[in-house]
Amino acid sequence: MIAFVRVDFLFVGGRSRAMKKVFIGLAVLVGAALLLFWLRSAPEAVVPSRGPDLSGAQSAQAQLSAGKSASNAPAHRAVARQKGPFAADMNFDVPVGDAANAYARLKPLAEAGDRRAAVALFLKLDGCRQLATTRDSIVEKGQRASVDPSSAWSECENLSKEQLDSAPKWIEDAAAAGMVEARLIYAAHPEPFIGSPSDGLRNIERMSQYKRRVFQYLTDSASMGSVDAMVDLAGLYGRGGLGDKDAVKAYAYMYAAEKAQPSPTGVLQRYAAALDGDQLKRGRQQGEEIYRACCGD
Repeated sequence: MIAFVRVDFLFVGGRSRAMKKVFIGLAVLVGAALLLFWLRSAPEAVVPSRGPDLSGAQSAQAQLSAGKSASNAPAHRAVARQKGPFAADMNFDVPVGDAANAYARLKPLAEAGDRRAAVALFLKLDGCRQLATTRDSIVEKGQRASVDPSSAWSECENLSKEQLDSAPKWIEDAAAAGMVEARLIYAAHPEPFIGSPSDGLRNIERMSQYKRRVFQYLTDSASMGSVDAMVDLAGLYGRGGLGDKDAVKAYAYMYAAEKAQPSPTGVLQRYAAALDGDQLKRGRQQGEEIYRACCGD
C-alpha cells in the first residue's frame, strides 16, 4: 500500500518545534510501515495461479530453473482479444542455465516485439536480482536461508550490471504495449520499479507514478475481460492500495470476477460482509456494469 502522510501543524508557543519533530517522526514511521505492507502484499486471487511468487531466495532459484528454453519459441506479439472473460496465461518459458546466455537469446526477440520473450527475460533477470539482494542480506545479518543463494548465483554471475539493471525495462515495455500478463506482473510486484520501502519514501513522485500506472493497467485489463485484473482491483480497493479504501468498488470488481468465472471459494461473501444493505445493492449494480462492459449482456 502506498501512503501519503500529511501532517498539519497548528501549534503556538514554545512547544511547536518539539511537537513538529515528534509528528514528523511518526509520519515517517507510518509511511514506511504502509509502504512495506504494499511491497509485501500480493493481490488476493481466486483465479488460476499466475506462476511463481517472485520473492525470496527459494522462489528466485525456482524462477531461474523453471521452464524450457525460449530460444526457439515463436513470436508472441500483443494481439486484440475478442470480447469476453479470460484468465491470463502466466506460463512463461524461462530459460534454464546461464542468465547471460538467456539474455543474449531473448533480448533480440523482445526487441522485435515478442512480448512473452520480454516477460521471460524479466523473470530470469529479476530472479538474479532477488538472489543478489538475498545474498547480500544474509551476509550482512549472518542469517541462514532454506536455499543457498550463493549456489544459485552461479547462473547469474556472468551478467553485467547493465544487463541486470535492465530487468524492469522488459516488463515495462511489454506492459506499455498492452500485454495483460505483463501488466499483472507489474502491478503485483512493485519493488523492481519503486525500490525498497526507504527508496520509495525518498521518491514520492515515483511511487505516485507507479500507483497511477497500476490503476490504469488493471482497469484497462479488467475492461478487456481479464478476470485476474478484476480480482486484483478488488483486493487493492479492499486494502486501500490505490488510495482510500472503497468497500463498494472492491465488492463490485469481485462480483464481476465471480460472474465471469464462478469460484467456490466464498471470497465474494467475505467482501459482502463489509457492506450494509444499501452498499451491497450499489456494489451489485456496479459489478453488473463492469461485467456488461467487458464480457456480455
